[in-house]
Amino acid sequence: MGFEDLDEAAGEQSKDKDEDSTSETTTSETATETDSETTSEREQESEQTDPYEEPAFPFVQGDMQTNVYARKETREAREETQKFEVDRILHEHGVKNVAGREHHDAIFRMAADHPELWARYIMEARGLDIPDDLCE
Repeated sequence: MGFEDLDEAAGEQSKDKDEDSTSETTTSETATETDSETTSEREQESEQTDPYEEPAFPFVQGDMQTNVYARKETREAREETQKFEVDRILHEHGVKNVAGREHHDAIFRMAADHPELWARYIMEARGLDIPDDLCE
């Protein structure tokens, strides 16, 4: 229901804390090497995963968390559409194990790709007349 990644995040956060407590960086050079290794490991991992089976990107604690406020009706409509339409389409195309973060990322990317439609929805919610150039 919107918290699909919570257990995954909690497990990864716990794992990250354990790793942090056992390894301390003493120089910036060591930190840079560690960052390079981590990036390299992520690149290798992403190359080895099946895009039909695994999420498009990993969960990174603190990197992706934000509060999003929407009306209850809007959230419910999004959840219904996801459950009965989007998930069905993905399943028909063999896409499995879709994480909630992938749905959220897609929604944000879709909004960013359609600024006129985004603005139109805001104006509609306020009960304003929609200019002709936003009606297309």
